[in-house]
Amino acid sequence: RFVPFFYADISDNMKMAVELEFEHGHEVGIEFATLDYWFSDAINFRTGIILAPLGQFNLVHDAPSQDLTQRPHVASTVIPAVLRDVGVGFFGSFDADPWLFSYEIYVMNGFEAGADGDDDAVSTSNGLKKARVSEGDYKDSNDNKSVVARLTASPFLGMEFGLSYWTGAYDKAGDLNLDIMAFDFTISGGGLYNALFGGDEGMLRDILYSIEIVGEYASADLDTDATHSIDGLSGYYVELRYHFMFDAVKSVIPGSTDESTFTAILRWDDTDLDGAKREALTFGLNYRPREDTVFKFEYSLKGESGDLSDSDNDVFAFSV
Repeated sequence: RFVPFFYADISDNMKMAVELEFEHGHEVGIEFATLDYWFSDAINFRTGIILAPLGQFNLVHDAPSQDLTQRPHVASTVIPAVLRDVGVGFFGSFDADPWLFSYEIYVMNGFEAGADGDDDAVSTSNGLKKARVSEGDYKDSNDNKSVVARLTASPFLGMEFGLSYWTGAYDKAGDLNLDIMAFDFTISGGGLYNALFGGDEGMLRDILYSIEIVGEYASADLDTDATHSIDGLSGYYVELRYHFMFDAVKSVIPGSTDESTFTAILRWDDTDLDGAKREALTFGLNYRPREDTVFKFEYSLKGESGDLSDSDNDVFAFSV
């Protein structure tokens, strides 16, 4: 996978952003492509192929800041990243010092379960993944539109909470509704320390400045009929990151600077796809010679329960 991003300021008020993907050695596609018209911090217009602001992970799924190669299962099934569609809407932010609030709200075509005769597009294996709009086939599969919105609140730099909601018909006839609710959070230990104790130095400061915690929960409720029988999907993940570097190690690694760091990662991932339950405990260790360049190593212990029998499907992954 090779994923370049393009940005352009067409004018003071008009901005363009595009993500172009080369995947599997031969597939080329546009992940998103938006045109923004800026009015003020509080309200701005956006149209194009938009990443749905349903949880945080879908918005930053390809960012170099991601510390693990494998995506959380909840972000592949309940919120099936990459979830994008043609749409139109507004975004903005409000500064209520010290709080900062931001929002995004868009109208989109929506999911398309059964659009091509595939009534099993929503399943206990893939959740909503196969019901996403197909890349390059951005047409509405029913007579309805879907609405998605996300509101974030940040009490101080380094802490953010997000609440998202999606609603709209998901079947070809347009009779069955899909509602998805998501909650996400990002907590920086450094931001927490500054808010509680100020900038004083000490051992507690050094420990907290090294810690980040991120997580996301999502739940989907689906109307059912004779051919669409799955009515509920849910899941969450929590990820703990600890950044560290030893001077003795830095001195022997070529090209290391004060920006270079190691990161130890621990993620717990849990989903329930209509009774098919999956869990994963992932251990990761990264090295970043620079903030936006990372060597990732990880191992996942995976388990199944509920309607699923346990499988031998643990994973080792390495990526750059």
